[in-house]
Amino acid sequence: MFPKYRGVIFVNGCFWHGHDCKRFKLPKTNQPWWRKKISRTQFRDEQTHKSLIESGLRYCIVWECAIRGSEKKFDNTVTKCSRWIRSNRKTFEIKGEEQ
Repeated sequence: MFPKYRGVIFVNGCFWHGHDCKRFKLPKTNQPWWRKKISRTQFRDEQTHKSLIESGLRYCIVWECAIRGSEKKFDNTVTKCSRWIRSNRKTFEIKGEEQ
């Protein structure tokens, strides 16, 4: 959390948060269990985001696919986060370019 800017940055793993990118693949075994687990995580994420906005905070979601692969991707993501935190935007999402 960045209290001065009233902002929070989340770095979400594409698998654990069920991101719609090529990094997310549902395991072949025990699929109903995995669907339920990931669905609960996504629901919890939505509730957290809603709560932050209601309390006057802002949030940014950085997806794993935005920082994995190269130092340049990571540096670009850091630059985007830096710009967002100093902006007035309530929410921001950074995804990998391969989407």
